[in-house]
Amino acid sequence: MNKFFTLVFAALAFTAFTACSDDKSGPDGDDIAPEGEAWTTLRISSSSNLGRAITNPMPGDTYPSTSPEETEAQEVLAIFFNGYDATSVVTDVKQITLKPNSTISDAFLVSDKSKSILVIVNPPSNFPTFTKGQPFATVNAALAVHTDIYTDNKFMMTNAKGGLEPSLNDGSPAAGLPLFTNKADAEASGNAMKINVDRVVSKVRVYVTYASTEAFQVRDASWVINLTNKWYYPVSERVKTFLDTPTTLDEYELGTYRIDPNFDHTNIPYPSAVFNEQYDFYTQQDVIDNKITWINPVNSADPNPAGKPQYCAENTQRKEDNTYAYTTQVLLKATYLPKYKTFDGQIIDTQEGNNDWMDINGGFYTYTVMLGWIEDELTKKYQDQNPAGYVTNVTTAFNKYLKYLEGKGVANVQEVVIPNDLTGTSVADLVQAFENQKAGVVANGADVDTDEIVKYYKSGISYYPIAIKHDNDTDGSNNEFGEFGVVRNSMYDIKVNSFNNPGYPIIPEPDPDKKDEFEYWLAIEIGVNPWTWYTQEENL
Repeated sequence: MNKFFTLVFAALAFTAFTACSDDKSGPDGDDIAPEGEAWTTLRISSSSNLGRAITNPMPGDTYPSTSPEETEAQEVLAIFFNGYDATSVVTDVKQITLKPNSTISDAFLVSDKSKSILVIVNPPSNFPTFTKGQPFATVNAALAVHTDIYTDNKFMMTNAKGGLEPSLNDGSPAAGLPLFTNKADAEASGNAMKINVDRVVSKVRVYVTYASTEAFQVRDASWVINLTNKWYYPVSERVKTFLDTPTTLDEYELGTYRIDPNFDHTNIPYPSAVFNEQYDFYTQQDVIDNKITWINPVNSADPNPAGKPQYCAENTQRKEDNTYAYTTQVLLKATYLPKYKTFDGQIIDTQEGNNDWMDINGGFYTYTVMLGWIEDELTKKYQDQNPAGYVTNVTTAFNKYLKYLEGKGVANVQEVVIPNDLTGTSVADLVQAFENQKAGVVANGADVDTDEIVKYYKSGISYYPIAIKHDNDTDGSNNEFGEFGVVRNSMYDIKVNSFNNPGYPIIPEPDPDKKDEFEYWLAIEIGVNPWTWYTQEENL
């Protein structure tokens, strides 16, 4: 395995079989196929140095993209058909056993009506059992994602073409499987037919760089894959993206994108029960219930032992559905601690004991800093000749936030009444009224959706959803077909080069109205290497 920009691309080689059907000669009688059957032999081989993938590699991307565990064939299921289309029926099903310490099987018999083949390497434990006569459409129907379509040392793989094999050079169906009546001929050298296979899952890694800044500190980043597909096709059809970026890994030039079971989202609205049946996704309640297992980022200096990669079923969509409701994302979590400007103009970095802080109209405040602003604003308000018309930006925004939380049913929180004059009260009393809300805000402020005026960052935690790009747009054509999504047998490296702003204070839910172009804190660059290996640059 070449450690630099290679793909250990599993290939299945089936020994071709040609002979006259009435040939009865052979080394001995047992080597002649019975009537209606023919001999074939399976050999598993691997190829590397397949060349350039989707786009040029990013500078410094010299890490191995494939491990031996990701290419091992432990079980091989061969399903034969009498044709190539959806109505073609199963002619034979064979469970193949490889010879000990070998990549070659013994020769085995198949129906001589067989014209095409679907190979399932390492089928999951819930993979259906198929019998003769069932159509290809039934065999390739959508399946629920099972935990063992990928494990630490077992990866399901199927025909890389995205359809039945063998094929001509342009990907169109070949005349069929040539069949040998003689076992010795089936095992003879040089009669092999190669069928490439793909892993049915996508692979994701995340790199994080903590750049120093005068305005804030970022630390403790971690991540998960979010909004993943619950369904997959054993073989998914290849299609060309809008950019149609070529790759040597697409040997028939049918396209690098795929069509998954949820490709057309016309009848999958969010929120709905059907959406929950089709997708897995995280919500803020999962954070509250501690149900998310966060992953450490890859160590850029030594990426292989650190930052365990994550796998998921492919998830693609039409151009119209390039939105946060349907696109698989990296959900990045980080502790983002800004510096704060006090009402008298000082810049401080003193954090509250729990690292909570708030974004109020684009300014950053701890609760204590905010109370200082409220006191200053109210003092000046009542000193003004027109206190009823005096603008108190921080006080008004935070009071609106309290009213919002009160309406959400948050305990021990209520709007503070601000009178037009101080008759019967004082600025100190009003400031104390705001301070009295602290316990309720600290306990619940970040556990409910917040409006756009005040965002409460509990423990300084900030969330960044990063929609994963597949075929990057280099010509400015945003949100075109195939730009976003994750595709089987593809590796996506997300590189976070810098944090420019805080993200969301809570995990945003899937949003069909939010397009897959990034927030203002993101700058994107993608390079692609074999697994296939996608590299995506992020500035957060």
